[in-house]
Amino acid sequence: MVRKFVIEIMVLILLMGGSFGLLEFLFRDVRNDYDRRFDLLQQRYQTITRINIGNSHIGALMNYGPDSASCINLSFGGQDIFHCYSVLKTCIPHMPELKTVVFGLDYDLLGYDYIVANERWKDRQYYPYTGELYDNSWSNIIQARSAFFRSNRDFGLLTLLESNKTVPEMVYMPVSFDETPESCTKRAIEHSKYKYSEDLISNNEMILASVIQLCDNYSLQLWVVNTPKKICYTDAYDQQVYDNAIVSIKRIQMTYSFEFIDFWKDPEFTDEDFADSDHLNKRGAKKFLQKVLNN
Repeated sequence: MVRKFVIEIMVLILLMGGSFGLLEFLFRDVRNDYDRRFDLLQQRYQTITRINIGNSHIGALMNYGPDSASCINLSFGGQDIFHCYSVLKTCIPHMPELKTVVFGLDYDLLGYDYIVANERWKDRQYYPYTGELYDNSWSNIIQARSAFFRSNRDFGLLTLLESNKTVPEMVYMPVSFDETPESCTKRAIEHSKYKYSEDLISNNEMILASVIQLCDNYSLQLWVVNTPKKICYTDAYDQQVYDNAIVSIKRIQMTYSFEFIDFWKDPEFTDEDFADSDHLNKRGAKKFLQKVLNN
C-alpha cells in the first residue's frame, strides 16, 4: 500500500516536472515589453545622455527633446519608486555619457508599490536585469527566472514570437480614447485611494533619497518632476495624499539637495495638451520637457 502511494507521488512529480519543463521550452523565446526595453537599453549604453524614468506619466514624454537621439525612456505603466531606483543603479555605471535623469514623482507614488496595486507579477520582470526583488524567497526567485511566469502565463504570446524578436522604440497609447468626466474622476480616485497606502511612505522616502544619492555620486543632473494633469483629475484627487507628499518631499530636502519641479494645476497646460485625464500628448510632452530642461 505504501509502495503504491510512493509510486503515485513519484509519477505525479514527474508529470508536474515534465509539464513545467514543456512550458519553459515553449516560452523560451518569448520577449515581453520589459525584455525589449532592456535590450534597447543595453544596445545604447555608450551613447545615452538623458534618461526619462517613472510610470506611464513619464512614459508619455517618449524621447522628445533636443537630445532625443541620445535619450531613452525607461518608464513602465505603474512603475514604482523601488523599481525605478533598481533600474537606475543597474544601468548608470555603464553610461559614460549620461548627464541628466528626469525622474517622475506623482504624489501618490510615495504610498505606492506593485503589491498595493495587486500587480506583484511585474516585480519579477526586472529580475533578469537588476537581480532584485521585493523578497528573495526561493519561490519568488524561481518564478522570476521562469520564462512562463515572467510572461504572466499568457499563452497568447506564443503566437507573437516573430514580432517579439525585434526591439521597437517605445510607443505610448493613452488610457482611454473616449474619456468622460466620470472616467477622469475614477482615474484620480484609483491613484489616490485604491492604490495608495500611508504604510509605504517611510520606505519610499528612503528609496527616493537613494536615487538622489546615486545621481549625486555620478555628478548627474536630477530633475524630480510631477507632470501636469487635467482639472477634472486634480479636483477629484485625495487632498490627504497631496499633503502627505509635500511633507515627505520637504523632509527629504532637509537632508538632500534636490529640486522638485511641480506642474500640479499648472495653468499653462490646457486640455489640448493631454491625451487623456493624466497623460500628456505629443504637444504637451514637448512643452513640458522644454520647461524642465530649460529650468
